[in-house]
Amino acid sequence: MGVATYVQGYKKNEDCISGKIQSIGWFEVNKNKIQDHKIENSFMVFHEELHSLMYIMRYEVPYDLGFYDLRNLTFYYHIVDYITGNGYCQINNEPHEVMFDGKNVLEALSSIYNVFDRLPLDEEIKTSEKEILKELIEILTIISNNDGIVSFTLG
Repeated sequence: MGVATYVQGYKKNEDCISGKIQSIGWFEVNKNKIQDHKIENSFMVFHEELHSLMYIMRYEVPYDLGFYDLRNLTFYYHIVDYITGNGYCQINNEPHEVMFDGKNVLEALSSIYNVFDRLPLDEEIKTSEKEILKELIEILTIISNNDGIVSFTLG
């Protein structure tokens, strides 16, 4: 067991968003205000690292796997480097967190899932991780259908 990753979807509410980088789908969100905007059935916890995501981001030529635009994968840096969860900032004494456009993350993880069997990962890792990716895609579909944003918090 490793560090737990908590995934939660929220409805995109402009009153809760203090900043954004639209081109990569990053949102700086007031953590207190957004709590009232949780999307139903959009929560999960997993304890394993996403080795497939780490491999693709560190792979010398991700284009060989069909990844031509890596912008949707930028949330990787928050998950792999354990920034989110410890990376809150305070603005006017209110906690803020970086969250990600649900559609972008769904597109990225769906693409990884589609090439998953081609990745050179241990079979033991593949078995558990494929199930995690499948569940994440289900959660992200719900978030995406609600034009939502997703939080990855480590704990």
